[in-house]
Parts: sequence; structure tokens; C-alpha cells
Amino acid sequence: YSFILSGDKQKGKTNALKALIMSASAKGGRVIIVDYNLQLAQVAAETGACRITTEKEWGRFLSGLLKDEVLPRNKKKMLIKDSGADNMEIFDGMSSFEKIYIFIDDLAAFIGSICHPQADDEEAMRTLANMEMIMDRGSLHNIFWFSTLTREAAQPLAGIELYKLFVREHKGMHFGGQTGTTAIAGMNYDNFSRKSADAARPAGIAMLPAANDTDVKEVVIPLVRLQINAGETE
Repeated sequence: YSFILSGDKQKGKTNALKALIMSASAKGGRVIIVDYNLQLAQVAAETGACRITTEKEWGRFLSGLLKDEVLPRNKKKMLIKDSGADNMEIFDGMSSFEKIYIFIDDLAAFIGSICHPQADDEEAMRTLANMEMIMDRGSLHNIFWFSTLTREAAQPLAGIELYKLFVREHKGMHFGGQTGTTAIAGMNYDNFSRKSADAARPAGIAMLPAANDTDVKEVVIPLVRLQINAGETE
């Protein structure tokens, strides 16, 4: 499951990510924060989340995730599926696994670091292959991905397979309104009138695309107030 928080800068994406991190922590489960931009140190500390700040740390984490979580989960999913179960029955059958929530601040930078690593080595190539496999085959695994992304940063990624896998479900929320010029390509806002979809929204007001399959069209994300530590910026 991949959920994209889109919109221009300073419209509330990172604040919404913090709110989702705190909500996931309160629900229980394992919370991982990918924070290459060093924006989320305090929310990680307050929630006890695992915080990853470098590409090498992510590569090591990903190898463990694949071996210890993805492969066993996929084996059980296939057993349930082979019994003739539908997606809802598979979802129920997979509920015995711990929920894993992965939050990525700046999906474009994250994908760029994987697809265009500073060092062209075997480890980097393995990380890309593992990510593509997990995103391609990892549905119904009780692993949930939440990422922030601007349209400007997304445009150069359009032809990259890993990016396509992240956005293919077209689920998420969009901040700032003006979907015709600032929303991620492929996100459908036909659940709004054209005038409403093109209207600007203040920071913190999120529009939900049609693919979210809900009657709710807009939500207000409250400001997450955290004590700012040295080394973290708002």
C-alpha cells in the first residue's frame, strides 16, 4: 500500500507526515522513518521510530526487511491466494503479521539515491532490485508506505520503474489545491468540480483523490507541535 502526500512547498506535506507517524505509532506496529533531509528527528524520538538518514542505512534495513518480513509474508499470501481466497480474505489472513509503516520524506530524493547512487557498486544495484521487487509484489503484506512529493520533483521520475510502482495506486492527499498545475500526474480529482479542483487551498487543507474510494473529499490536518532539537528544522 503506497500513499502519496503531494503539493507545493510549504503547504503542509511534512506536517501531515508527522501526524501520520504519530497516528501509526499510537495504533501499534513498527514505524520506520526515512529522513535524508534531516527534518524528522524529534518526531522519531517522541514515537520511538527507527530513523534512517543515509543510503547505506537504508540498504542494510532493506536487506533485513526482505529476508525477515517480505519473504515469509509473501509465502503465506500465496498459500492463502492458492486456496481461492479473494483480496479481502487475503487481507484478513495476513492480519496476523505486525503492521510495518514506512514514512519517506521526499520521495524524489529517495528514488534518486537508489536509481542514481553516488557509488556504482553491487550493493546499490541490489538495493534497486530489492525495492522494485518489494513494491511490485508486496501488496497485502501489511506493509504501508507514506511519502511526500512535489509535482516539480516528480516530473523527471516519470519514466523510472520504481517511481511508477510507488504511484500506481493513485492514492494519497494533495495540499494547496490547484490540482491542474500542482498535483501529481495520474492523480484523479474528478470527485471535485473543475472550479473547486483548480482553487487554491491554505496550508494544512488536504484534497483526497477519487482513487481513495471514500466520500470524504477534504480533510484538515492539525499542526503537529514538537519541541525542536538542535539539528532539526521546520
